Amino acid sequence: MRNSSKLRSALIFIIFLGLYCTLLVNLYCIQIKQADFFNTLAHRQYHIELTTCPSRGKILDRNGHQIALNKEQLSAFVLPKQLYDEQSLNFFLQKYFPASLERLGRFRDKHFMYVARRLPDHFCELAHCDQVVDLKFIKEPSRFYANDTLGPVIGITNIDNHGICGLEQLYDRFLAGTPTKVILKKDARFDHFYFKQDLQTTGERGNDLYLTIDSDLQFLAHEALANRVNRLQAEQGAVVIMNPVNGEILSLATYPDFDPNGSTQELDLAYT
Repeated sequence: MRNSSKLRSALIFIIFLGLYCTLLVNLYCIQIKQADFFNTLAHRQYHIELTTCPSRGKILDRNGHQIALNKEQLSAFVLPKQLYDEQSLNFFLQKYFPASLERLGRFRDKHFMYVARRLPDHFCELAHCDQVVDLKFIKEPSRFYANDTLGPVIGITNIDNHGICGLEQLYDRFLAGTPTKVILKKDARFDHFYFKQDLQTTGERGNDLYLTIDSDLQFLAHEALANRVNRLQAEQGAVVIMNPVNGEILSLATYPDFDPNGSTQELDLAYT
């Protein structure tokens, strides 16, 4: 009887010892051997790394008047691998951004995808009213040009705020500064996203660019040139006003010209 009781006790002890050893092995595998794997998996589920450009340097005339300055505009994005209500998202995209809906079908294996950039602020309220939980919004820097008569001289930036023509392109590195890596982190309780700026390298703001151009004189010269071209029914014209003493260019006007703000919006539509 005693032997039978001892045998059962030994068997129970061996079983619990085996379970304990199995647990220790699993803990070792999870916490030590596969720690990097699970850390990376968790990081991908709750963190998105974005590389963003800092505030671009301003462009100013000889009197300190701002010609090209910065402003923030709304951008919308989705996380294709973490969609919760795909039907509502597809309906919203089909209504407002059909091209983005087509891209979403091709980018389903991606962690991040822009839907549209440089949007009016009311789109955020519109998505909230339609209860589109998968559509997220962030603020991004963009460019505004205060003097449209200088469009051919200043140039414009593209959707990523990099110069693509004119002085914006010629001095792009000088104006752009160095980029910042930003972590986009999800709140597990409310499914909101926010920027946590101190986790990655913070970039440096771009340098300001001062011109010899006088923006007031530029406006007057452009008006006179436009009137002259229209009166003579010419195809185009140009005016250059220089300081004869030191060769500084005070005005550089062409007609016809283009609105740099309007051209930037047309570029943005091509990406939506």
